[in-house]
Formats: sequence, C-alpha cells, structure tokens
Amino acid sequence: MVSWPAVSGAAGYEVLFRYTTSVRYEKLYRVTGATSFLLPEQLDDGWVAVRAVGAGGHRSLASSAPPPCPILTTRADTVAAGDVIRNCIRPPAR
Repeated sequence: MVSWPAVSGAAGYEVLFRYTTSVRYEKLYRVTGATSFLLPEQLDDGWVAVRAVGAGGHRSLASSAPPPCPILTTRADTVAAGDVIRNCIRPPAR
C-alpha cells in the first residue's frame, strides 16, 4: 500500500513504479478520488513515486521516499548496511 497527503487542486495522481534493476519508471497507475493505492508489485522489488495531476493534465514532479530503516541487531549489521542506514527514514524518537 502506498499513501500520500492530498495536494490542493489535484484532479488525480499517478503512481510510478520501477524495478530495482531498471533506470527508469516502467509502470504507471492512475488514481482518482483517493490518496492511497494498493500496488500490485512488492515494494521490496523496486521503487515507487507519486505525482499530482491537475485538471488540465499538468503533472507535478514525482516524489519518492527512501526505504524505511532496517532493524539492526548487531554491530556487523550496522557496518554492512552503510549507506542504507544513512539514507533511510528514521522513526520518531521516543
């Protein structure tokens, strides 16, 4: 499931998907009347981005988010993950 905040004035959205082995987005799903979409592909198989589409067909730049942080249990996990840890979304502090 992919979800995003509503954009004022948007007539709909486009959800873009690309496999991790591809350099460009390969699939496009049009979404109207909602701010979420159940993706037919698994998110761990690729990257997803969302863009707003206006009534006149004008499209915004696509926005994507880095993957969530993995749960690391050992120092070796932390060292091996390297860039993944630096670029992931961190949960709020408790």
